Amino acid sequence: MKKIIFVLAFGVIFTGISALATPASDVLFMVMGGRTSCGSARPTPTSQAMYPQFSAMLKDLRIRLPAQHFHYLVSCLNSEAPPDGTAVYITSEEPTKEQTGNAEDMRKQVEKFASSSKESLATFVIGHSYGGWLAMYMGENLRLGHSIDGIFTVDPISPECDPSGFIFGAAACHQAPTDLDNKAIQKSTNLWMNYYQDQDAWLHASSIPEAQNVHFQYRGQHTQIDIDPRLWSSINEKVKAALSN
Repeated sequence: MKKIIFVLAFGVIFTGISALATPASDVLFMVMGGRTSCGSARPTPTSQAMYPQFSAMLKDLRIRLPAQHFHYLVSCLNSEAPPDGTAVYITSEEPTKEQTGNAEDMRKQVEKFASSSKESLATFVIGHSYGGWLAMYMGENLRLGHSIDGIFTVDPISPECDPSGFIFGAAACHQAPTDLDNKAIQKSTNLWMNYYQDQDAWLHASSIPEAQNVHFQYRGQHTQIDIDPRLWSSINEKVKAALSN
């Protein structure tokens, strides 16, 4: 039976990933949010905007695919940029314990888990904004011994778009990241979906030639696309299709 890992990309590290090796059929979601995604009033991953949407998707998947064992890592960033910025994250194994780590910590933990597994791991990475950049970073740098099954970037923004660039309209704040090797990312995955909007005059991504692109035509903002129902419906369908194969 194929063992499955989901890495939904939104900025973080999983120190207890080895605990997931026991079940015969596992699904791990790593959900990575962007800058200031932790929320100001309650700075935890569960306070970020996309958490309810992810929870709803997870509930649906558990109903439709009861044979799978679902696990998750949900992460968010405060003011620090990736890949070195510290992220706050929680896991399904310790949902009340807040942990911290950076992109390299996460990469090493995922690779350690993959190397200890005797089966091929279907891997999915999803991220919004800086978390979208992190998803691309994982696509370029993860070494699992097999292809990533899916990367989902949601209005990805490079760390080259810093606060001053945001204010003064830097090019990096108005396009998808150009500081990573897109060809290598494309080669590393079976599916790369890029969701973007360009209506926000201050901050938006763009299409990525190497990915399958979905352009949301609405007068929404960069901070709203990660809760768009169309986004989560699309991801849900892609996930179910991958898990049903």
